[in-house]
Amino acid sequence: YAMCQVATAVNPRFSVSGWYHAAPTECPAGRSDKRGSDSSLASTQQLRAITTIGDASTFAATKRVHEGGLEPVAAKKRHKDGQQREALGLRIASCAAASLLSYVPYGSTTSVGGADSLSELCLRRLSTWLAPTYLSPPVIAQLRKHFEQEGSVQLQQFLRRSLASEMERAAERADLCDGNVLTSYTHGMGGRWSGCGPPHLQRMLVFDGPVAGHFSTPESGGVDVAAADEVGCKLESVREFMCSEAFRAFICAVTGMQPQRRCGYVRRLRPGQDYTCARHAESVEERLEGAFCLVKQRSPHDVDLWDSGEVGGYACYMRRSAEEGQGDIAVYTSADSSEEEMASVSAVSNSFTLVKRTPGTLHFVKYVSCHAPSSRWDALAYYSHTS
Repeated sequence: YAMCQVATAVNPRFSVSGWYHAAPTECPAGRSDKRGSDSSLASTQQLRAITTIGDASTFAATKRVHEGGLEPVAAKKRHKDGQQREALGLRIASCAAASLLSYVPYGSTTSVGGADSLSELCLRRLSTWLAPTYLSPPVIAQLRKHFEQEGSVQLQQFLRRSLASEMERAAERADLCDGNVLTSYTHGMGGRWSGCGPPHLQRMLVFDGPVAGHFSTPESGGVDVAAADEVGCKLESVREFMCSEAFRAFICAVTGMQPQRRCGYVRRLRPGQDYTCARHAESVEERLEGAFCLVKQRSPHDVDLWDSGEVGGYACYMRRSAEEGQGDIAVYTSADSSEEEMASVSAVSNSFTLVKRTPGTLHFVKYVSCHAPSSRWDALAYYSHTS
C-alpha cells in the first residue's frame, strides 16, 4: 500500500491505497475459479519479487511490474510555457534503504572499556563535535549502565551548540524554501536528494543519489535545491564522524560492544509525505543502530507536538514473539498481540539515539503529518559488533 495525507484549508483527510494480502483459498466442490491458482500473486511472493536487496536487476524487475499495470510509469505535467511534457512520477525503485548499507570494516582494533579507555587523541577529536558533557567519565558510566539495562539510549543536546544551531538554521531554511511539500510526491527531490522506496515499505528522500534502486526527478518543482543540499552536506559530515575511529571508541565506552564494520546514509522525511513501515532488520546478526536527528523545535509548542507523537516522526522498535519467528509481516490482524514495544523514541533536535537491534526486532518511523513543524532530517549509522 501507499499512504497519502491530503490536507486542505477546510477538510483534511487520509487516503490509503493498495491491495489486500490473503492466503490462497480452495473453491467449493464443483466450482472452477481460475483466480485460485494465481491468488498467491497478491501476497508476499509478489512483494518479494520487487524488494530484493542488493540485486542489480532490482530496478529492471520493478519497471516490469510497473509496466504490467500496477503503477503508472509516467504522468503528464503542464509547465509554465504551456507545453506538455512527460515527467516521471513517484516510481521509486525498490531497493529499500538497506541497499545503501554497504558495510566497511574499521582499519584497526579498539579495546572495549569505559571512559578511562578513551585516549587523549580520541578525546581531542571527539571534543570538536560532541557537547563537553558527554566526555565526562561519570556521564559515560551512567550512559553505559542505562544502555546495558534498556538496550537503548538517547543523548540529547548531543553536538556542540554552535554546530547544532548552524544545522538547525539550515534545515529550517530548506523547509521554508520547499513551502507546501504536499503539492507533489516529487517535491524536494533534485540536486543531491532522490526518492527511496518502494512505498509499501517506505517513502523518503536520501542524500547523494542517485544510486542503484533510487529514482531522482530532474525537476525540483521550484524548490531551492541549494538549501536542501546544504543540510545534506552538513548531515553527511555528521554521518562521517559517526563512522570515525574516534566515535567508534566512544561507542565502545558507552555500550561495552566493539563495532567491527559500519555503514550509513542521510535521509529526510517530509511532512505529509514520508514514513517507513514496520519490518525486520535486513541483517541476520545483531547490530547497533545510531540516528542523529534534526527537527524544528523553536518553541515549546513545537517541542510538545513532537513529544506527543500526534504529528508522527517518532521511531518505534517492537519485538515479535518466538511463535511468529522471522516470517514476512505483510499481513496484520487486529487480534495480533504478538508484538511487544521495546522503545518509542520521539523526534528531538540535536539528539543521538543508539539502539541494540536483534534480527527479530521490527522498526518503523511513524508517518510525518502535514501538521508537523518541519521535516525530520537524520544521519544514520549502523554497526556490526562483537560483545
